[in-house]
Amino acid sequence: MIHAKSLIIDEEVAEVGAANYDMRSFRLNYEVCEFIYSKDVARDLTEQFEQDLNDSVPLRMEDLLQRTPSQRLMQQGARLRSTIF
Repeated sequence: MIHAKSLIIDEEVAEVGAANYDMRSFRLNYEVCEFIYSKDVARDLTEQFEQDLNDSVPLRMEDLLQRTPSQRLMQQGARLRSTIF
């Protein structure tokens, strides 16, 4: 899983970083983003995103319903450690 966010504007400006664009994150978190003014970088990031999208596997409800009891337990344990419920 990739946590970084990227934004491509008009195929010539790229933004890459960890910041979430919501009021809670703006007030509570100290996250950074970098703006890159380069058509080449914007193109490379667009191509990488499209490749990642092609390589990804959709998460379907039937897959979630077929989890083993140990998988469910591990996921619930991870949820308890999360700051957002």
